[in-house]
Amino acid sequence: MDVGASIGEFAIPMAADERVAAVIAFEPHPVTCEALRHSVSYLPRGIVRVIEAGVSATSGSAQFGTRDGAPTSAGLTMTCDSDQLTVATCTLDDCPTLRRNLP
Repeated sequence: MDVGASIGEFAIPMAADERVAAVIAFEPHPVTCEALRHSVSYLPRGIVRVIEAGVSATSGSAQFGTRDGAPTSAGLTMTCDSDQLTVATCTLDDCPTLRRNLP
């Protein structure tokens, strides 16, 4: 599991390990999530599941901040001087993809 997967710096090496059966990568920023999907599309094993949501204590939505417009410098707890957008959130318990797809 990779929470805040960005462009796949951890998800991709995990997926390359033959001992790993599945990788679930959470990335809430739409631009970064699209880059992550593109990156994992080159993997020979289709084991990375990308979820466009932030992991939070509650499911729903939250304000997500990016510093200087850089989606790789972002988070749910960024200060008010950062650029803000609304993103989907899920708890690990409520995420339907987790319940359906894990072995």
